[in-house]
Amino acid sequence: MRVKSAHPTLTTELYFQGAADETLRLRDRVFQGRGARKGEMVVALKPASDDSGRLGAPPERGALGCEYDLMLG
Repeated sequence: MRVKSAHPTLTTELYFQGAADETLRLRDRVFQGRGARKGEMVVALKPASDDSGRLGAPPERGALGCEYDLMLG
């Protein structure tokens, strides 16, 4: 049974930089509907080992991570 909340459901879309994802972004209605601000939704991936001090456990070998700001308004 689903419990109703007085708070609205919030979602976010996050896209990754890179040529492989460019084709997907071109077909994505949410991304394209963002207009001139769609670049705000694209983040760069980096080796997760760069964040090993912030993670609770060491990342798997070759894992990727990203950092972005999430603002609720």
